[in-house]
Amino acid sequence: MKHSNPNIRINDKLLITARVLEKTGNLLFGQFNMTTRTYEILIHIHAGENTTAKLATMLQSSLANITHKTKLLESYGHLERIASDTDRRVWFFSLTPQGEKVLETIRFLYEKATERLYGQFSKQ
Repeated sequence: MKHSNPNIRINDKLLITARVLEKTGNLLFGQFNMTTRTYEILIHIHAGENTTAKLATMLQSSLANITHKTKLLESYGHLERIASDTDRRVWFFSLTPQGEKVLETIRFLYEKATERLYGQFSKQ
């Protein structure tokens, strides 16, 4: 940071930066009725992790939590759930056009916010 305190260690600075990024994300995601976790789910579905089990594994979360979050995202119109033809317990997810648009909008805004944050660091 431009006016950094020499008594703050680099690991502490990284923790502070992580907290600022988290707060920035929460403020940004809140504009879209989302949280960091629901945003992560959209990212993973976009990348092809399209079942409850895969999402739970990738996000280190419970199946119940993923089911709750995906139902919420579906109610917002960001994704659609499709039942498996072979196993009624399995659901496949895909982003709707609205979900794709929200994902791209949030990515753009979040990148801008993080660029401003990282611009405060010196190149040392």
